[in-house]
Amino acid sequence: MNNQAVLASLVLCAAFSTSASAQCPSCEAPPALDCRINFDSAAVPLTTYMQFGCRADVIASYGESKVNTCRRTFGPPFMLVDMALNDHSSNNGWRSASRYASGAKIDYKEQIEEAYDRAIEIAGEYGDTAAEAKLKEMKKRHLDLSVQYSANQDSIELKVEAAGHGWELDRKRGWQDSSVDAIVACIAPVNLLDQIKAHVGLKGDQITVTNKTRTAFYAHYVLQDDKAKTCTASAAAITLRINAKGTETIRVPVNGKACVHYYSKTPPKPSLATSCEYTVGTIANIGSLPAQCSN
Repeated sequence: MNNQAVLASLVLCAAFSTSASAQCPSCEAPPALDCRINFDSAAVPLTTYMQFGCRADVIASYGESKVNTCRRTFGPPFMLVDMALNDHSSNNGWRSASRYASGAKIDYKEQIEEAYDRAIEIAGEYGDTAAEAKLKEMKKRHLDLSVQYSANQDSIELKVEAAGHGWELDRKRGWQDSSVDAIVACIAPVNLLDQIKAHVGLKGDQITVTNKTRTAFYAHYVLQDDKAKTCTASAAAITLRINAKGTETIRVPVNGKACVHYYSKTPPKPSLATSCEYTVGTIANIGSLPAQCSN
């Protein structure tokens, strides 16, 4: 499905109301939606959310039998675990729901392995053997969890049926209006690596600069591979724009630091004559440009 089709489907879902005339015949879970895994020590328990699946209705006149269906497909960061049917209105109607494979290839295993392998690599770089051992156990349990629930497929289909009833002098319509909710597991969020690092207390391999002001500014910086070295302007430097209320990350060598000078406007001739020094793992929340290393 292309981006326009996905967007149209999501808009249709968002516009859904309790009116039986507003249907969502085929929807996909928002691909950018994130979720949080509630880690428990080295365990990775199943963290579930209830999400709207889809809703369908059907009306059949006397002498008629009619069927209608709707579908919902889920993908990362969610995995389908279970579903729950809801009946909104029924008269000589019935419904059923089933799970099936949509045909899309969803490789949770690769996503999960990449995140844990990088976290294990970072722990090794810092000589954190305790974190390494914990991460390896977490990786195994997380992969086991994804395998356990992958058999549940990734899509649901709701089928509603109704038949008209009564007799020639008392003709009655039949109808069915039902919806299905999906119980989904948070399995592969886009920020899985960050969640893993936070859980095991890894400093990470970067510094984070958050602009809490209402205007953009620029961070001009150079990396030093040894945090004991003096910041110099001789090394290759980079200028990074940080938008208002935005956050940027700077990757730092394992034993190094970043030397940063801030500018309120694009610096014509950026300099590191004075700088703020940040070591790996630093979180710099900038409410105003630091006087000692700006403009």
